[in-house]
Amino acid sequence: MKINKSNSIFKCDIVGCNKNSTFEIKTGSYKGDLFMCENCFKQLRNLIKKESTNESKK
Repeated sequence: MKINKSNSIFKCDIVGCNKNSTFEIKTGSYKGDLFMCENCFKQLRNLIKKESTNESKK
């Protein structure tokens, strides 16, 4: 996977969010890439950090 800043005019792929995307996550999947706005991307990043710290405590 790769994360890039996006200059394209796509809407955020997160359900309920209608903002323009600023990040593109290249998944390498046949289902296509994932586009996210900055707010949704930050929320996802924080959730991943939280989960990884919980895993390291176990």
